[in-house]
Parts: sequence; structure tokens; C-alpha cells
Amino acid sequence: MASPTKIIAEYAKSNRSTCKKCSNSISVNTLRLGLHSKDPRGYDVTKWHHLNCFPSDSLQPVTHGSADNIQGFSSLKSSDQEALEKLTANCDLESKQGSDQVEKEVEEGNVEKSSKKSKVDKVDEHEEEGEQKKVKVVAEYAKSNRSSCKQCTKAIPSKTLRLGLVSRDRGFDMTKWHHLRCLSTVPLQVDSVDEIDGFTSLKSNHQEALKKLLNGEPLPVAVLKEDEAALDELQSKSKTSKPSIKIITEYAKSSRSSCKKCTEAIPAKSLRLGSISKERGHDVTRWYHPACFPTDLQPSSVDEIDGFSSLEIVDQEALKKVMDGSDQLLKEVRKADEFMLNEGKERSSKKLKVTE
Repeated sequence: MASPTKIIAEYAKSNRSTCKKCSNSISVNTLRLGLHSKDPRGYDVTKWHHLNCFPSDSLQPVTHGSADNIQGFSSLKSSDQEALEKLTANCDLESKQGSDQVEKEVEEGNVEKSSKKSKVDKVDEHEEEGEQKKVKVVAEYAKSNRSSCKQCTKAIPSKTLRLGLVSRDRGFDMTKWHHLRCLSTVPLQVDSVDEIDGFTSLKSNHQEALKKLLNGEPLPVAVLKEDEAALDELQSKSKTSKPSIKIITEYAKSSRSSCKKCTEAIPAKSLRLGSISKERGHDVTRWYHPACFPTDLQPSSVDEIDGFSSLEIVDQEALKKVMDGSDQLLKEVRKADEFMLNEGKERSSKKLKVTE
């Protein structure tokens, strides 16, 4: 990890920042110290601290015993400037005492302690790198029923609370949504609810639930029951509701289409019925002979069939009787389709002989 390039002193602009040492929020308009560095990817990273929480081992290498080297020092109040000068002077004294102690230990042959100290420093560096890879947490109300929980894989009902873990993958933000109750089993890398995007726009009961979640306390039963009721309602609707299917009719443009029920070809210029359904975001059309059309897909009225008005009068009447379930007409329709199919086969056979 690259060494810090500078230290920043300023007054907190809001209550959203938290101290990286004690994890408590830094109140607005209070003095805060920022450790500014570059992460391995070249991005600027600032870690804010309370004045008394700022690590002394990070202060001395940058200030060299002088508070004037701190960015923003001149714009502070005189009392805060004096506090910073005292802090840097103490750090400089501690650094000199530490150096003398290290020399003494080396002279005495106590190299083991120095080795342990270097290992601890490496662990601290890895911990700081881990902080830079923190996953961002967002909270909002689901805009639709399409999102699903990455933990339990069940749907997240519309207008219910969902929590997202946002991570950076190949330069893009990837959000994994969760139910509130499912996120309680996932370790969160946030120290305060102020670090959760969208927290202030939530209802008060959901804000309290999130606070309990971060504190490791049991979630409110009322909130959990509310989410469970919404999920049960969504699942019951999905079981009872039929998929949206559009019915169309037309004259076959060629003999290439085949009936999805009897698998026989549908002759060119003969009447055919089609069902259009949405599958994986695309329209899928399945063609049938009128006599083969599934009864469970039949509309309540022929007026609901797209293209019905463009048919010839005789075919309109035939289609009405097919929809009414007339057995006599079904036989007639089958015979007409068979005749046109056989006629098409004969034409193809003659065409083949001429070619030979």
C-alpha cells in the first residue's frame, strides 16, 4: 500500500462521516483529520478521524513535527490550531523516544520484537486495503416485483424494503438485492447507518430495523411480518394468474409452418390460429390448425382475436363455430385443411418431376 501523501484538517460538512478508529460519527462543524492516500488502483482515498483518534504513527512522517504541513491548518480557529500543534509535538517526541528504544533493542540483540512489530505493520496494511474494498450498502423500496433476493432466491415484492450490496466488478457497479431478514445472515462492512445510501428516505420503522440490524439486535417482528405478508400475496397471485397470451389469426403465407398440436404442415393460404406469449423477454408465436387450437387458450369472444376482422366472411363464420365447439364444423375444417395439404404435396411432387 502506498504511503500517505498528505493530512487534511477541516470542519465536518455533515453528520455522514465516521471515524475510522472508534467507528462513531463525526458531528457536523467539528474538527476532523483526514489521512489522504492513493490506493493500489490510483484512486484518492481519505480516511477521516476525530482529533484524538488520529494515529500518531501516520502523523509524524507527514508533518515532521510541524502542524504547518497539514493542509487546511491556516483556516482553522486559533484554539484548534493550538490543539493540532500540541498533537504534532507529542507525536514527534514519541517518535524520537521510539527510535531510541529501537536502537537500544538492536544493541541488546532483541531482534525478535522488531520482527513481530513488522508483522503487525503488515497486518495493519492488509486491514487498510480491506477497508478500501468495502462493499457499499443501499436501501430502497422495490420498484417492481422483478428483483429477487440473492440469499433465499425468492422474489422481492414491489414497494417493500430491499437492501443492496454494491460492489465494483470490471469497472461496473454490481448490485445484489436482499430481503431485510436475509441480510441479517450476511456480514456488513458498514460502521453506522449513516453509511447506508438512502437510509434517510426510509420510513421510521425501517430505519429502526436497520439500526437494530447493525447493532446485532433481533429485528422487529412487525416489520418481518409485513414483509412476509407481501411475499405471500405475491406468490399467491403468481399461482392463480394466467400468463398473458395474445391470440392472432391469418392466412398462412407459405407451407413452412406446422401445427404445434398435430405437427402436420399448415398449407399456404389456409386459415391458421396463433398464440403469442412472452418468454425471456421475446415474443414466441405457436401456430395451429383452427381445429387443433387448445381449448384452454380460446378467448371468450372472437373479437379478442387479432386479425379476425380481416378474414373472409365464410372464415369468420367458421371460426366462430370452432370457438363454440361445433363438432360438425371441426370435421369440415379438418377436411378442408387435409385437402389443401394434399394439394400442396401434389404440386411439390409435380415440380420435382419437372426439375428432374
